[in-house]
Amino acid sequence: GGEDDGALSIAPQFSEKDFTLDVAQELGRRLGLAGFEVEYTRTNDVAVPLGDRSRMARTRKADLLVSIHANHASNTSACGFETYVLPPCGHTGTSEGSRLCTWQTGNRNDFQSTLLGFCIQRSLCHSQPERVDRGLKRQSYSVLRQTPCPSALVEVGFLSNRGEAADMRRGSWKAAQADAVAAGIVEYARRLAPLDAAVAQKRAADEQANAAWRAKIAAKASAVAASMLLVKS
Repeated sequence: GGEDDGALSIAPQFSEKDFTLDVAQELGRRLGLAGFEVEYTRTNDVAVPLGDRSRMARTRKADLLVSIHANHASNTSACGFETYVLPPCGHTGTSEGSRLCTWQTGNRNDFQSTLLGFCIQRSLCHSQPERVDRGLKRQSYSVLRQTPCPSALVEVGFLSNRGEAADMRRGSWKAAQADAVAAGIVEYARRLAPLDAAVAQKRAADEQANAAWRAKIAAKASAVAASMLLVKS
């Protein structure tokens, strides 16, 4: 927003910032009807720094953050939709040449973010089977790294593709993307409680295993110390 137009379509000419605002507001209306409490990072043509978006999620105690984007590529035949979540710590993103990721705030919710991204991508696939499914991907984008709640970034289409850009201007097409993303979020919410229970069980088991390992190491160190004392005496 504001001075940052984002990606641009040449024919027909329009900007990512206007397109994504329309889709986000359509999405918000649908989620509101589904019983969600929705807040926006912006509701008009203003620039919002990436760090401020994560801070909004933190200060407003958001349960999830979804970032809506329009894609652009030098290959003008590229088309379709894709959803991104944060790579786990110690892994690279799925894009070629991605760097190894260190631990970030967003890694606290790796399991939940993956479920969120999966549900959104699958919903887009089911609602538009004629379009190209570019998959669920991982990349260390700022809004995913620093956001303290489950988060996903959705690229709903390519402004660099003439045919897809023409579709993206239509109100019905924007509504279809909003419908699909909203359905994915609703599905995520339905499946969240079982996931949280499984994650809690796994973390408890991990902690139990770690405690046993620490006790074994401590016992070994104690035995070595006792042996040294015996030798000395």
